[in-house]
Amino acid sequence: PYGLLCRARICQPRVRCNMGGGAAANHVDSGGFAGAGAIAATARSAGASKDSASSRNLDWRTMIRRRFPSGAAALAAASAVLCACSGGEARARGPTVAYDTAGDTIIARVQGPALWGEDVTLQEEVRVGELEGADEYTFGNVVSVTVDEAGAMYVLDDQAKTVRKYDASGRHVQNIGRSGGGPGEFGQPHSLDFLSDGRLAVRDFGNARINLYDAAGESIGTLVIPGGFYTSTPMHIDTAGRIYTSVISDRVEGQMFRVGFQRFSEDGTVQDTIRNPRRDFQSASLIARSADGKSMSATSVPFTPTVQWTLDRAGNIVWGMTDDYAIHTVRDGRPFRITRAVEPVPVQAAEKAAAEEGVKRNMKRTQPNWTWQGPSIPETKPFFRSLDVAHDRRIWVQVSQPAVREPADTTVARAPDAPPPL
Repeated sequence: PYGLLCRARICQPRVRCNMGGGAAANHVDSGGFAGAGAIAATARSAGASKDSASSRNLDWRTMIRRRFPSGAAALAAASAVLCACSGGEARARGPTVAYDTAGDTIIARVQGPALWGEDVTLQEEVRVGELEGADEYTFGNVVSVTVDEAGAMYVLDDQAKTVRKYDASGRHVQNIGRSGGGPGEFGQPHSLDFLSDGRLAVRDFGNARINLYDAAGESIGTLVIPGGFYTSTPMHIDTAGRIYTSVISDRVEGQMFRVGFQRFSEDGTVQDTIRNPRRDFQSASLIARSADGKSMSATSVPFTPTVQWTLDRAGNIVWGMTDDYAIHTVRDGRPFRITRAVEPVPVQAAEKAAAEEGVKRNMKRTQPNWTWQGPSIPETKPFFRSLDVAHDRRIWVQVSQPAVREPADTTVARAPDAPPPL
């Protein structure tokens, strides 16, 4: 029940990349993300001042969960900053973009290597946290992080049921909120960000509301959200101060419910519900049912295509079907599609076997005699796994990567029939 919070700098020596304007700057492969964990990354323009690197506008958080001995979790929060080239002999390299139109849609076809190339490293700037120490420097389950204009870090820990504020050097400043159901308290908090007027908004599923706090961390109000629906989808706030939180948008008898975003104005008025994008395709899923028919478990077949989507800072939907490297959104009032030709990543035999065993173990908890009756695991992975949009509207794509076998961790207890980790 502890971990580390780190702020790091993403560096690529010997290469200078022009990140200003154009689709090449708005569409960046977040390649090189290998291993397990939730990853969200953004970047700022080359040439931005050092002072601006500590402002909230960077919102450059690369969140990577790792395993520590005794089951400890670690969270690394990285500021994505391009390093200047050494020696003045660097040569520009990166993708090229060709534009085309199809009806009213603008198409940007990206070709060439990823913007940062392959030789990207993290250089640690600040570390916060102790494996054993004071409560304010140990973490249990960090679910969201944001940064204010002074560079202070706000860390939402669901296990501690509080928001911990640290200054830019990593010194603990204060705790905001606590466990409970009263004003400013948390039941199950999961996401936080700042409104355009500086108020801090924290979504709390446990109390079915969004808590609002002033600059001093005092509770100044709440927004009521629909209860009974829990999701890891982040809360979004656009440049107009409107808040978007995930809700069930449609319920149809006998069908899977549909998820969307409920939009609040800056003063808390419910404005609209935005449905998620949907394409007609056959979802490959597996189902297990208990003998008494009272319980059911459902999961998708590993590595099958899904629809991934998010919102940008203007409130536009950004989405894509993972069986094709094509990202859809709206720019200047027109449909905008970004494509890239990439080679599919194969599913390795050991990786496939591990995924199958994981599904079987989970399903047999509901139906002990369960056997695989659905579609088989595909031979290749989806082209990408998730989408994220930075405050500067650059779209980040977490692409699929080849599996890498991890060394055996003898400090973590494993089930006797569990396959080796990948």
